[in-house]
Amino acid sequence: MNLFRLGGGNGNGNGPRLLSGSVKIPAGQDTPSVLRIQFPPGTPERVTLELTRGSFSPADTQRSQDFALDDGVAEVAVFAPWRPTTGILHGHGLRLRLGFVPVKFMHIVLWEWLPIALGALLATLLLRTFAFASFFIPSSSMEDTIMTGDLVLSWNVPFKLLGQDPRRGQIIVFDHPDEDPDMWIKRVAGVPGDVVECHGGQLVVNGEPLDEPYIKAPSYHDFGPVYVPDGYYFVLGDNRQNSFDSRYWGLLPRENIVGRAAFVFWPWSRARVVYNE
Repeated sequence: MNLFRLGGGNGNGNGPRLLSGSVKIPAGQDTPSVLRIQFPPGTPERVTLELTRGSFSPADTQRSQDFALDDGVAEVAVFAPWRPTTGILHGHGLRLRLGFVPVKFMHIVLWEWLPIALGALLATLLLRTFAFASFFIPSSSMEDTIMTGDLVLSWNVPFKLLGQDPRRGQIIVFDHPDEDPDMWIKRVAGVPGDVVECHGGQLVVNGEPLDEPYIKAPSYHDFGPVYVPDGYYFVLGDNRQNSFDSRYWGLLPRENIVGRAAFVFWPWSRARVVYNE
């Protein structure tokens, strides 16, 4: 049982002050923790002490009580709250910080480990829903930029949370308009207001040939011109000769776009940041 001593006044007219200012008390106990507090000479035989947390009775309602001193020592029984928290025992110059800490295994699990685990789970779900998504590439439609079997991480915050729109040339991840459950990945070739067409393997946007050093081979199908209206995008695979894209199934609605490709992190031999600006 610890003994806490109060010193005398500090010479400036102030009352006694506490020399030891904190103590840990087990939370969730049926029995009280008893603190012995030594008051300085001249203290009245009875002092009134108060609690900001915990109680002087098992009912958790009594937070003020008179204590008789025995040779200047008060024995103060404190019933801790069930939930870990902090409180102050104060009165007559006393200000003792009480830390009600978990000591039982289930209390530690409930009040220390479980919040951390739930917080980590919630953070993971939020990141998975709004910030990142990962998926394996099932086809060769984006070769040689992204290969079949690559594990790709997409960055979703700009398009989902910040309201930014994809730019021409960015590699995006999206839900297919035909409700395919798998994520799709293509490169933006046309944004709202663009006119997209292909002649002799050359992609032309708004009448200007588009420089595409990333394509594996040019398309052998001519198409267009295709006007891209507001709220839609024209997307193509980098492997033009083996890509099922807007040339076949049409324009991609803006609301279907999830994020942009950010990293290839598997296999390690091809791990890299996807240049996507």
